[in-house]
This record gives sequence, structure tokens and C-alpha cells, in this order.
Amino acid sequence: MQCALCTKAMAGEALPADAIEMYNAGKMGMRDVSVLRVEEDPTIAGEKFTLRSLAGQVVHAIGFGKRDDNPLESVKVAKSKRRKRLFADIDLGADSLGSMQDVDRNLNAEKEKS
Repeated sequence: MQCALCTKAMAGEALPADAIEMYNAGKMGMRDVSVLRVEEDPTIAGEKFTLRSLAGQVVHAIGFGKRDDNPLESVKVAKSKRRKRLFADIDLGADSLGSMQDVDRNLNAEKEKS
């Protein structure tokens, strides 16, 4: 699609100088997109880009989706070296409260009743 000025120029008609100046003034600040090239199948990181892939990336970024990747060996080792909670297995003894987990369970049960 061409503008009226371009159509006249392609038809071989003589263009007045003021019309060319007005055309150039109107184009000030605009970008020339005549050389813009858009590929048919845009790819991102080696994968074909689709709206579905974009939605999947957003879901994973938010944390709703689960990645299929296996955890790294270093992550497995770090998790295995973690300590248990302090006083986890120790009976508190005072009025037979039980262990810290028992106290937590009792407190949560009281909160749910309220």
C-alpha cells in the first residue's frame, strides 16, 4: 500500500517541491520499516515460539507449573545434609506436653476450633 505522493511519483507525474517538503515533515520522527524483516518461525533459545510456550513459561515463573527436570545431584546432597528441627525428639516434660511437634499439633488444632 502506497501513499498518494508515492503513487504519483511511481506514475511518473511531476511532484511540486512543497508537497515533498510536507511529506518529509510528516515523516519526521517516524522510523523507516521498509527494511524490517520478520522471520516466519521465530525461535527463542532454540525452541519455536508460540503463545502456548509463552503461557507455559509464565506458569512456571509464577510457580503453578511443575518442571519436568530432575534435580541436580548437588541439591540432593544438600537436602540430605540438612539438620532436623531443634528439640524435635525431646520430651518437654512440663505437664506432659510431649515433643515440640505435639505442641505444634495441639496449637494448630486449637486454632482450627476457633
